[in-house]
Amino acid sequence: SIACGQLDDAADTVYTNGRIYTVNEAQPWVEAVAIKDGRFIAVGSADDVSAVTGDDTVTVDLGGKFVMPGFTDAHLHPPLVYVEEEAGNLLMDALTADEVRDNLLAFAEANPGDGWIRAEKYRLGAFPGGKTDRHYLDAIIPDRPVYVMDETGHNGVANSKALELAGITKDTPQPEGGAFEIDPDTGEPTGYLSETGIRPIGEVLGQHGVDIQKRAMERSLAEVRSFGITSFVDMFTFTNSLKAYSEIEKDGNLTFRISAAIALNDYTDMMDTWEGVAETLSKRGEYSTELIRTDSYKYWADGTPMSFTSLLIEPYANRDTLGAMTMTPAQLARARELLDEGLIGRFHSITDGTARVLLDMVEAYRKAHPQSTQPVQIGHNGLVHPEDISRYRELNVIAEFSPAFWFPLPVNAILPEYLGKERMARWYPIAELHRAGVTVAIGSDWPAGTPTADPFRGLEGVVTRMDPWNQLEGQTGEPVSLEVAIKMMTLNSVKLMQGEDEFGSIEVNKFADMIILDQNLFEIEPARISNTNVLQTIFNGKVVYDSTRDPGPKTRLVH
Repeated sequence: SIACGQLDDAADTVYTNGRIYTVNEAQPWVEAVAIKDGRFIAVGSADDVSAVTGDDTVTVDLGGKFVMPGFTDAHLHPPLVYVEEEAGNLLMDALTADEVRDNLLAFAEANPGDGWIRAEKYRLGAFPGGKTDRHYLDAIIPDRPVYVMDETGHNGVANSKALELAGITKDTPQPEGGAFEIDPDTGEPTGYLSETGIRPIGEVLGQHGVDIQKRAMERSLAEVRSFGITSFVDMFTFTNSLKAYSEIEKDGNLTFRISAAIALNDYTDMMDTWEGVAETLSKRGEYSTELIRTDSYKYWADGTPMSFTSLLIEPYANRDTLGAMTMTPAQLARARELLDEGLIGRFHSITDGTARVLLDMVEAYRKAHPQSTQPVQIGHNGLVHPEDISRYRELNVIAEFSPAFWFPLPVNAILPEYLGKERMARWYPIAELHRAGVTVAIGSDWPAGTPTADPFRGLEGVVTRMDPWNQLEGQTGEPVSLEVAIKMMTLNSVKLMQGEDEFGSIEVNKFADMIILDQNLFEIEPARISNTNVLQTIFNGKVVYDSTRDPGPKTRLVH
């Protein structure tokens, strides 16, 4: 026999004496793994890894600690988290109207002059119905332009000065795919802007440069790393964010596998011109690397019920309208063309009417291309008509959910006014879709509507359907088991990247992406899952986060 020290295929690192949950149904639990050149070369018993242990192999005794694959966040926005702060604007997390006022006044005092005050974000519970208007802002700061986004990123409010500079008046035509809210008594714009109604403000303010994007992303990615996330779908990329990712990778600091969805109908102040969007799409290959996949696109197919920019199958509870999508017929046709070209389509859909239109489009595509294998992602899925649930499975549409929206948080106190009790009883049908054989994935949507990318918060929410911090009582929807929820947040989410043969579970020949936790998720009460901490994040077999040496997450919230 050959001595271990002479092995040509000896492992670089061996982890042994652990409780390792693999998310591989054929071998769910093992005690040891061996890693070489960034991949698992042995998964099983201590004897299995000893066979590939050489003199130079580093052996790590896990001491019985719990290990699992790294999380895959199916819906993340790293460029958006800190970009306003890095650009010198106001970043807040205002829960009340008084907090919004105090934040704006303090920022204006610290930044005197007559320039723009650009701020995000106010929480929907700060104002009745999640909305405020220019009069509220005028009373705080009347003499300089002020623009504040809400926590969804889909709506914002401008004061009178900002409306004037953006050229929004009572005579301005309503934008396609959005709205300038109009006061029914005066006919004047209220200052509340939705979806494409935001764009005139963005055209005045302009987009943030690559240097700002890079600094902001480095901050947010450090937090993502500390949460044990090793891959994600960035559901909102554009030229400058792709350039920033490329620079971070060239610096040797990109420790994630990323699917970068190129945003095709965005209208916020960070986005390129429409011509720039088309150019980014056409040149996407220039940004494609082993770690950065640029084979997908993103459309906001609808907005939010609060602005009636989400399409319903039956009318709204508080207005005789079905609402509307934010995609035009031409954009729907373009989305279909891009599917024909082999790209992965990713769509924001809150309500059942929007989901049905998207499913109809995908069905037409699948009939024309019966051999197609690329998935389609519908994100959020707040409402899905019961008759459409099975269509997700039949059409290979992956349903992705974000935890901030199914917890009983303030937005869910607002929505019954718009959707009614019957529809709210069907809000976010995670278990129903899973039971129907649909592939369900989970994403945080950080920072849109959620204060943290913490996957343990989302995991607890899936297995309890309750608020992890017990700030609000009550269960919203049907839970699923821990095993199912973990798969949703690992292997299922990886399917959105077409990477399930390469990562997402701990198996021989897959990339060695795994995390070591401070408690065994299977041995604790479900209500304690959100208190879990990552001890180490391992990417490509290398430790990229260590809780003993690296800064912890800034947005960690525990109960």
